Amino acid sequence: MNEEHREVAARYKAHRKFVREVLEEQLLSEYRFRIDVGTIGDDVLRKARRDWYGHEKRRVNWDWENEILVKHYRRGPRGIEFSLSVEGQLCGLAVARVSRHKHWLSVTHLEGAPGTHRLKGKVLPIMVQGFQMYSAQISRDDEEQPGLRLLNPTDDAMVRYRQAGYNASALTKRLCAVVIQPRTGENHEHRNEKEPESEA
Repeated sequence: MNEEHREVAARYKAHRKFVREVLEEQLLSEYRFRIDVGTIGDDVLRKARRDWYGHEKRRVNWDWENEILVKHYRRGPRGIEFSLSVEGQLCGLAVARVSRHKHWLSVTHLEGAPGTHRLKGKVLPIMVQGFQMYSAQISRDDEEQPGLRLLNPTDDAMVRYRQAGYNASALTKRLCAVVIQPRTGENHEHRNEKEPESEA
């Protein structure tokens, strides 16, 4: 790893830490109970395997450790991941990456716990809040703030996104995206960037 890459990695690590800390404070003020906002480490993955995998109400069959995170970390240091927990119970996971030209922060995977938990129905807006904060934070390095989009949602997820008021979508040959926050200076339509296919 060269010096420039180390500097970029350190800068984005600081951005991620700052956003998680501020989001946690805002959520405590808003919900009046503690929501732990963290990374997706070994302890979180153990809980996901134990409580989510094979659950009869789980809507997807994602392997967070061996499929999602492997690809996520391979894309470099600019992405971000969130875990949401309340009193030790894992309630939500999400990952997003910054596009090659920093035009978009793309949420590739977002999942709420399949069973009963205190953030039922709140995981999506909390994650969106966190990703919007990250988009604003990383724009401090550049003049342009990246837009926020959810890549290739399942049909079931698309229904929930529309119910939440996220109605702007874009379809290209390579991907479908729900636009949460347009790019600076753009309306809901966005250009077809050449990015690898992703699941969501």
